[in-house]
Amino acid sequence: MKKSKFFIFVVVLVLLCSLSFALVACNGNENEVAPDSDTDKQEKPQYTASVAYTGSGIEIMPGKDRPVYTATVRGVVVDEDTGEPLISQLKIWDKTENLVYRTVTDYLGRYELVLPDGNYDIEFSHGSEYEIETLSDYSVYTNGYFKMPDISLKRLYSLGNWYAGDIHQHSTYSDGTDLPSEVLKSNIAVGLSYGILSDHNSVYQVKEWLAGNNFYIGGGKNFIAMQGWEVTTSRGHYQAINCSEIFNATAYSSSDILRIVNDIRLQPDTIAQINHPGRSDDMGFKDWNLAGRFDTIEVWNGVYAPPSLSGTNKNSYAKWVELMNKGTRLAIVGGTDNHNIYGTPYAPDGNDLDWIKRNTYSGSPRTYVFTDEYSSDGVLNAIKQGNSFITNGPLVFADIAGKKYGETVALDDSMVLNFDLKSNEELRQLKIFVNGALVETIDIADGTLTYQGTFKLENLKSGDWVNLQLSGDFGGFAVTNPIFIG
Repeated sequence: MKKSKFFIFVVVLVLLCSLSFALVACNGNENEVAPDSDTDKQEKPQYTASVAYTGSGIEIMPGKDRPVYTATVRGVVVDEDTGEPLISQLKIWDKTENLVYRTVTDYLGRYELVLPDGNYDIEFSHGSEYEIETLSDYSVYTNGYFKMPDISLKRLYSLGNWYAGDIHQHSTYSDGTDLPSEVLKSNIAVGLSYGILSDHNSVYQVKEWLAGNNFYIGGGKNFIAMQGWEVTTSRGHYQAINCSEIFNATAYSSSDILRIVNDIRLQPDTIAQINHPGRSDDMGFKDWNLAGRFDTIEVWNGVYAPPSLSGTNKNSYAKWVELMNKGTRLAIVGGTDNHNIYGTPYAPDGNDLDWIKRNTYSGSPRTYVFTDEYSSDGVLNAIKQGNSFITNGPLVFADIAGKKYGETVALDDSMVLNFDLKSNEELRQLKIFVNGALVETIDIADGTLTYQGTFKLENLKSGDWVNLQLSGDFGGFAVTNPIFIG
């Protein structure tokens, strides 16, 4: 009996040793696969590289199917005419992952990109007035340090007293992901001259944001940082522009909305604005009988498609046209409603959603204002009066007998609209509207970046209003405030 037990013990021990040896052998060779094995013939799993943003650049970290080594690409962007460093925007197309990422340089125009081995297109830009420079098919390989030649961006257009800004932005003081200082740098990088930081029911960000008035942006001018906040209620969202004090932001009825407008106006030189009114949820506007109490209306919110396409902004624009034709004058504005200055990486293929390539970044859309006074007061007055147009790229300037957007021209037997169109990407089509109805479509030849012309306006009467829409390549779009016929 004892011998039997001993024999069983020996057999079990041998089996355990054999199993252990087999496991060690398997583990020791887990990465060694015969070239002709079935495993080798299987396709590799696809993973998207992760992205990390730094103070002066971007790190696209390898995914599981990417090389384990990276390379560093460094350089500086300068203004071609002045040689001064130019805070700029970069878009990096990682062709291996087929994704585009966005970042900005530091305040000295420097950038540093940490990239896995691969092939890239790198686009440099500084807003609508500058050319776009692209390094195409740039190869990055293991452990390299690539010092790029200076990227010189040429100013294509000097716009005189026209200035671009972003009216609707968020930071870490509410539900944004970026510090006010980072939002500021992003604004300057895309060529903005002014900006409003509008966190939800908060003014704690104001002091930090207003420090942006100390930052030089070129041309002998500093950035104009203006205060404000987004009044966030369960009955719509409202922009309190140039408003530095918090008040009761609860709203359950129309009387509460009226109170909110009055509270905004208690402070001097403020603007009361309706934000993203075309939304169908609690963030949309409900009290259209009170619309005339406001100064401005956001018909283009950057989270959604341009007003010419569909959805929230198209609804907002249509309602504005309806109000205008009933005699309620509101200046239109656009703002990004930006919560993340880096945006969401996108695939560059396809035309249906071209506007997405622009919409998630600072200043897209932006509101260009005309003012003889380069100051916060000058900008605020231009916003309120509608001396402005909204765009994510193309520029559209127009007048009737010298009267621009937001102004009134005397009725005459011969009324001629003069227009001057500019872009750093190809223009496509100009549409002219009277009282919100399309009266003329002008197709623009391929390859055209600037286009001037006139259009004779027929059968106008006192009280009519004229505005324009301009489309361009890659989802570019602009819409103007009206010129009034008095």
